[in-house]
Formats: sequence, C-alpha cells, structure tokens
Amino acid sequence: MATASPGAGAGANAQLPERRRPRLPGWWPWATAAALLIAVAAAFFIFDPLGLRAPLPGVLVTSQGNMHTNAGDTHAAYNTDPPTSGPHFPTVPRRGTYAEPLATEFLPHFMEHAGVIVQYNSSASPAVVAKLKEIVKQELNRSSGLVLMAPRPAMPCQVALTAWQRIEVFGASKCQPGWVGHELDPGSSKDIQLVKEFIERNQCAYDPENQCGSGQHGDLKYPTLAPGQTTVVAGFTPQPATSPSATPAR
Repeated sequence: MATASPGAGAGANAQLPERRRPRLPGWWPWATAAALLIAVAAAFFIFDPLGLRAPLPGVLVTSQGNMHTNAGDTHAAYNTDPPTSGPHFPTVPRRGTYAEPLATEFLPHFMEHAGVIVQYNSSASPAVVAKLKEIVKQELNRSSGLVLMAPRPAMPCQVALTAWQRIEVFGASKCQPGWVGHELDPGSSKDIQLVKEFIERNQCAYDPENQCGSGQHGDLKYPTLAPGQTTVVAGFTPQPATSPSATPAR
C-alpha cells in the first residue's frame, strides 16, 4: 500500500503569501474632492440652476441720472410713470408699506439706495392690494428687505414694479414699458411669482453707495438738461404720519 510522502502533505497545507494591495497616494482624496468640486462648479456655470445669470426681470429703461432736486425746482420729465431713475429729493423714504402716495421725487432715491418699489393705481381691487401687501410683508423679512409699497392712484397701470432702470407692469394694454400682457390676478401663482422674482432679483442689483454691504454696483450720473428737453416742476407731498418716516440720505 502506497503512502503519501511527508513532503507532499506539507506542501498541500502551506498557505500562499498574502498579496498586499497597492496603497493610494496621500494626495488622492484631495484630488478626488477637488475634481468633484470642479465638476459641480462647471455644472452650475453651464446649467445655471438658480438663474443667477439670467437677465434681470423687467424692461431696461434709459437712466436719467442721480441729480438731487428740491420742491419747486424744474427738472427733466421722467421717461416712465412711475419713474425708474432721475432727479429726486435728498430725503430717502424708509422701507415699508405706505397708506398714502409719495411725491414722485421721493421714489428714485429709494431705488438709488438699492430698493424696489411696488405701487398700485385706483383700479386695483381690494384683493389685489391685499395680495401685494402680503407679498411685501414677506419680502421685508427676506435678505436686505429693501421694499417700499405705496398707492399711486393716477398712474396708467394697475400695478407697477420698479427698480433702478427696471420696470414691470400689470394693467391695460401697453400702459407702460414692461407690460406683462394683463392685469395682476391675485389668485394666479404665476403672477405672484413674477412679483416676487422682480423684488428678489432687482433688490441690491443697482447699489452705487453699497447700501446692501456687498460692494458697489453701478455708477452715479449727473446729466444736464438738453435744449428743448421736456421739464416738470418738482411737487411736494408730505409723507403721512401713518406711513414709515423718512431718513436722511447717506
């Protein structure tokens, strides 16, 4: 009877030496993280999911400059109603909701200070006014909250949203530049989103005096009246005691 040799048994039971896995270089995790960061940044740049590079809401209006004026002075007539730039009183209205109209010359200074203005005329229904107040109240508690709302009974459009050199309006056909094509419907989520986007995107977009604290955006211009240019005389409507008070310009 054949017997297995001792050498053969030992060889069968012997374990092969364990192979060491190659170790990754120490810089590999950092390189992977950097590559992922670059990929995410590239995706945001290409697809712009937050719409940061999209054009600002509203129609761009030619600037009429940043001149100060006083009650009784003659100045260039505004190129839109309500205005989006131009001569203004030295006093800056405070943000908030006003119960009474403000003199036109107060408005450009609030927009020069990075603010957005929401106004409505006498045709706006109580439901429209209530919805605008609701939106403005929310926006006053967001970000810089530089929003002002006031009635403007005689303006041609039902609702007007203005920022420096930007206007978007709801109302009768082509009542002003930036007409959206219809009156504001307080029950329309699309219309409400249009109002919110205008406020949130245009707030602080023009900020030549760094009111928002994120650096200077835009320049100050002081044009002179051209021969034959239409002019108006600055009126003066005191701000009512029930409205937010005004603060001096910085």
